[in-house]
Amino acid sequence: MFKTLLNKFSRLLVVWVLLAATIGFYSPNTLTPLKPYTDWLFGLTMFGIGCLLSFKDFEPIFKKPKLTILGTLAQFTIMPILAYLIVKIFKLSPSLAVGLILAAA
Repeated sequence: MFKTLLNKFSRLLVVWVLLAATIGFYSPNTLTPLKPYTDWLFGLTMFGIGCLLSFKDFEPIFKKPKLTILGTLAQFTIMPILAYLIVKIFKLSPSLAVGLILAAA
């Protein structure tokens, strides 16, 4: 029963996310009561996305681990450097600078 429910939820995950995003954009006050549950709802969304993955989805990672390692290194080196450059070019405030650099990492 749980698997059937999870399967139905997962198949409609994109619909749920787009529906919530649309409601939140056009009528933010509608979803305000759910604000205390944001972390749980985000976790549920990530869980649903994870349930859609199969072992086949990970085969390319195991077949070409060098590309995965290269991508990981790029994410944690190039992206923060680019964020730092954006901070300097646009002369962002310290709080925005830290947020952007952390988000890039």
